[in-house]
Amino acid sequence: MQDLQFVFPPFRLDPASQQLWHGEALVALRPKLFAVLRYLVENSGRLVTRAELCRAVWPATAISESVVRGTIRELREVLGDEAAAARFIETVPHRGYRFVASVTSRRAARGDSRAGPEEAPGGGSLLRDLPLTGRDRDLSCLQQWLDLASRGSRQVVFVTGEPGIGKTTLVDAFLGAAAAAGNVAVVRGQCVEQYGSGEAYLPVLEALGQLCRRSDGAQTLGVLSRHAPNWLVQMPGLLGDPELEALQRRVQGATRERMLRELADAIDLLTAERTLVLLLEDLHWSDYSTLDVVSFLAQRRTPARLMVLGTYRPADVIVSDHPLKAIKQELRVHEQCEELPLRCLTGGEVDRYLAARFPGGHLPPGLGAAIHHSTEGNPLFVVNVVNYWLSEGLLVDAGGRLRLMARLDEVAARVPDSLRQMIEKQIGRLTSEECRVLEVAGVAGADFTTAVVAAGLADDGERVEERCERLAQRQQFLRARGTESLADGTVTGRYGFLHALYRQVFYERVGAARRVRLHRRIGDWEEQAHGREAGQIAVELAMHFERGHDTERALHYLTRAGDNALRRSAHPEAVGLFTRGLDLLMTLPETPERTGHEIALRSMLGAALGVMKGYAATEVGNALQRAFELCQQATEPPQVFPVVAGLWAFRYQRGELRAAEELTERLFRVAQSTADAALLLWAHALKGLTLSMLGQLSPAVRHLDEGIALYDPQLHGPDRTRVGAQDPKVLCLSFAATTLWRLGYPDEARRRVDEALAWAQELSHPFSLAFGLGHGGAGVGIFIRDMSAVRAHTDVLAQVCEKEGFRYWLGWGRVWRGRALAEEGEPESAIRIMHEGMATVQQTGAWLAIPYVLGQLAEVHGMAGQIAAGLELLLQARSLIEATGERWYEAEIHRLMGELLLQAADPAHPAVPIPKRTGRTAAAPAASARRRAVTRLHETVETHFRTALDVARRQQARSLELRAVMSLSRLWEQQGKRRQARESLADVYGWFTEGFDTPDLRDARALLAALA
Repeated sequence: MQDLQFVFPPFRLDPASQQLWHGEALVALRPKLFAVLRYLVENSGRLVTRAELCRAVWPATAISESVVRGTIRELREVLGDEAAAARFIETVPHRGYRFVASVTSRRAARGDSRAGPEEAPGGGSLLRDLPLTGRDRDLSCLQQWLDLASRGSRQVVFVTGEPGIGKTTLVDAFLGAAAAAGNVAVVRGQCVEQYGSGEAYLPVLEALGQLCRRSDGAQTLGVLSRHAPNWLVQMPGLLGDPELEALQRRVQGATRERMLRELADAIDLLTAERTLVLLLEDLHWSDYSTLDVVSFLAQRRTPARLMVLGTYRPADVIVSDHPLKAIKQELRVHEQCEELPLRCLTGGEVDRYLAARFPGGHLPPGLGAAIHHSTEGNPLFVVNVVNYWLSEGLLVDAGGRLRLMARLDEVAARVPDSLRQMIEKQIGRLTSEECRVLEVAGVAGADFTTAVVAAGLADDGERVEERCERLAQRQQFLRARGTESLADGTVTGRYGFLHALYRQVFYERVGAARRVRLHRRIGDWEEQAHGREAGQIAVELAMHFERGHDTERALHYLTRAGDNALRRSAHPEAVGLFTRGLDLLMTLPETPERTGHEIALRSMLGAALGVMKGYAATEVGNALQRAFELCQQATEPPQVFPVVAGLWAFRYQRGELRAAEELTERLFRVAQSTADAALLLWAHALKGLTLSMLGQLSPAVRHLDEGIALYDPQLHGPDRTRVGAQDPKVLCLSFAATTLWRLGYPDEARRRVDEALAWAQELSHPFSLAFGLGHGGAGVGIFIRDMSAVRAHTDVLAQVCEKEGFRYWLGWGRVWRGRALAEEGEPESAIRIMHEGMATVQQTGAWLAIPYVLGQLAEVHGMAGQIAAGLELLLQARSLIEATGERWYEAEIHRLMGELLLQAADPAHPAVPIPKRTGRTAAAPAASARRRAVTRLHETVETHFRTALDVARRQQARSLELRAVMSLSRLWEQQGKRRQARESLADVYGWFTEGFDTPDLRDARALLAALA
């Protein structure tokens, strides 16, 4: 299938994929911006009125004239267009717009939206040896233009960008490589702010002087003397007195036109044999005559190996109404120049800069992201911020290992004074009205609507929007960010500061008392404007009310913001918000209201930390224990319940099951005192989990089924309650699955796993999915001995955990993956992986199910022939069972103990000594002793198997009972007790009604046949 695309070089618009391409580069566009461009392109050549454009792009929405103008202006910036010399979008005054570029349509195969890379003209690239962070594409463009110039096609190129964007760094790197390549002469001239337009041709003369002073400068002097005497006379230091006097007589009465023509002729001769690159830096400060030179050289038609490279700041040019703006527009209209606007560095490029600057490879986590956030990737600001932090001792370079000497957010808030001075100098050029708008905007935020600034100023919205639009048009401090629809349907313009540091400086210009008033006024307006949707901007409102000294509302929105983060599984953000709320709370006097706030915040903090670090982490226990103590003062069950549930999770994960069971009794008392089905659901769920681990399987399943029956997805999902971080239905289904397997229902266990995973995937809730994949999918797979299912589930589990940072489930995934690897014949590798997984789990503070892991490890050690190590692990497991009361795997621990002891008694096993035979008389006593030892061993083994059988029967764990009776039957078979073995096994096997395709039941059936 093919799609229609529109081509207007160098751009290509693909309506099907909603993408705009500039050559091979994808151009990011907001949906509305793309919609406007698409409508204009599809109607190219004809007038599109403003009313028609509004109906097509903003149907049923009232928008102001300035919004349309701002959108068109933003689109022109993307296309590199100019309103005064339109190449793409022409403004028809008082009527509308016309797309004037030549548009051709073509069909391309679906999915083939990217153009292939263009071949660079000329020979080899100079770029391989230029380690310039984030500028590979820019260097490539410069290289292509230099190659064209080297073939006689003169080039005029403007490298543009805001202060600190890296214009000089880029140009220096490029010119250094160009000069090193040979047959290229590089000269440069610097425009100086103090001189401005006062000294004509200053940078050009500086460049010519350099050319004359080169080792081959005599040739240049000769050319200038003959063909450009008016230029040579301007450089008296290059001539002796007689030559200077003679030259002065020749050039009397020179005109501007003659000066330009002389220079052009001289350059034509100087570039006959080699390429000349003329760099003119900071053209926004240049004199007008230098611009005449640039324009004249660009328009000259004769071939020349010439590249004129100019740098400038667009905002300075626009603000000062510098003639460079008009000259560049004229050259662009006639395709006589190129422009290379530089972008800021990405977060990844900042990381690479830091890695290159500090090659030791030890960077504080988050440093690159913090610098990028503070500087928005402005290279100069990046370098200066790092230098400033180093000089102030906030960042210490200790032999290549960087260390932060304060909290990262505190360090990131520091702005170097040198940058402040740079920004303050620019601010001095603003009107007082513009300053007031920007100061209030600085209080409003890095991005803001004109409506909120108008509210802060108590001014008319249209006037504010016009001032913001003018600033954005001049690219001065602000850029247009499109529009925003308010709750009442009003459309307002949205703007953002060009740089975060601009906003910070404007913010700090506001007096402290006025700043407090503005924050509160803006918070009031935002809260009212968003109405019932105010919770969606809770972080913003919390900031305004906190800085506006309205602590109660700040706490309210901090809690809402943290809750929003939890709902989105943004747990680190939630932890930060709740911690901030607690810090703020401590500034209030002790009251019942403060106690209620603290209980809620600590409970939610414990939930967020539990997901991040594991429910048994010390930090979780600290948060929840304090909340639990405060609950003694609280009487509201909905507030008490999540705290008790959180503390239950902490005790439960640490293997303190008796304490956990006591807490479930309190949960039931709290839940039953209310009519809240959600609380009762969770009480059943947590009771079921606790009973299951204690080995009380049938009551556990009853509670889990009660929880599933109470579940309502609209009321009780993971984003609906504050009790658990996972969905309660996934929790109950997964735990019911493992419990049902132990009870002897393998097929039902698999059905519960499938249901749990299907529901978790439908929810798109990462932590619930991890729980279902781990405890349900992999856990049941291990029990059923379906290792292909274990591999599949643990592969997905690893991806989820690595993406979301779930260390607890990542550790369990390693345990189960290692167990599957052992079944594939690699027990040694499995042991290493399982130990790593267990260590990861225990790093979260968890001890729950460790006896199970030790039992699995012991079994794998047995596969590897490491009997002593396996028996030691089983002894550890038995000690833990007695200490914690976690008895659900107790039967298997006893059974495995017997199996390993039997394996050690195998005469072929290297651990069993075989007496030396020296003769018939010596062999007989040895054989007799061996028989007695085997008999004693069999008695010990039988005791373990019978203990396993008794524990399984007491727990009604039919699957574990089957394993125990099979082990005992095999022992009896060796002892010749075949009938007793068969009757015992047949009795247990005959109980089962499902799962006959599982390995355990197949093995039992085969053993019965053998015993018959």
